[in-house]
Amino acid sequence: MWLCNECKSSGPSRSEEEKCLLLQKEVDCLKRELSCTMKLLEGLEYTVELQKSLLKCHEGNASISSSPSTNPLQPGRSTYSETLKKPKINNSSVLLIKANNDVSDADVLRDITTSVNPAQINACIDNTRKIKNGLMVLCEDEKSLERLKVNLNSNKALNSKYTISEPKKFKPRLLIKNVKLNNLNSPEQVIESIITLNKFDETSYIKYVTKLKHFQSTNLIIEVSPDLRKIILKKGYVHVGWKKCEVTDHIHILRCSKCCAYGHIAKNCNLELVCGKCAQHHKLVDCKSTSEECVNCLNFNKSSKRNVATNHASNSKECTVFQNYIENLNSRIDYE
Repeated sequence: MWLCNECKSSGPSRSEEEKCLLLQKEVDCLKRELSCTMKLLEGLEYTVELQKSLLKCHEGNASISSSPSTNPLQPGRSTYSETLKKPKINNSSVLLIKANNDVSDADVLRDITTSVNPAQINACIDNTRKIKNGLMVLCEDEKSLERLKVNLNSNKALNSKYTISEPKKFKPRLLIKNVKLNNLNSPEQVIESIITLNKFDETSYIKYVTKLKHFQSTNLIIEVSPDLRKIILKKGYVHVGWKKCEVTDHIHILRCSKCCAYGHIAKNCNLELVCGKCAQHHKLVDCKSTSEECVNCLNFNKSSKRNVATNHASNSKECTVFQNYIENLNSRIDYE
């Protein structure tokens, strides 16, 4: 152990040396905990940004992302697993128009709608929605979006007042199941093992996000480039350490335990308490109902004047609102 000259001359006792060693171990332990915490926060930031991005377009997209035949009780309906397998389908192309200075919502809408005639440029618009200091436009397809974007960018008067952009898309994440991290003590070692054992190009984008403990098993979440995702999912597995592990797409789902809605958690909820089983205002543990009613589908029917089935719990994987939520999340991730 290193000691300064003064301490050397004073001759520290054995107990003092032991205390120093113990303190050093505690410091090392705290550093490791800090490193783990920072990685968890990084993963949380990704999730929060993804959810914020979803919430911006969820209202405007809800009524168009589900066709009239989307009834959970009808034959041929999409199951939860089928919904997760449809990441490449982007239900609408989104264009954001944000004012460079403070202007009213009415001014933004008037400027855009009086400057562009969708019929003249053959751009099909599904919907528009006011956002903070701007407007969100939901186009039917990529071609319509491109035509609208080119037209807006060529308008000098609008260019001086507004910034035209597409929402940021996030890199896909994968779940590696039941890994054995023998002697892989750091994220860097885990990534190196994956790249080497699976013969991936060293320049490929692959990032360690976090590990999830579930009873006796450990799962890993990694972030990859769209191209590498396709390669991995085509194989269906990767080698990590001493094991070949199954790999699937991973999307972090936020569901409020207070109001049962998707996209936020109870800590940030200012809505009323709702039972996830019967949609009444009491806790789930206090529910005595023998029937199920989904508060999310009830609200969806009310806001969209639709009639999707509501006779299921709010956490059902067959829920129309849940499947719309998953599809909208997928539309904000770059799978191409």
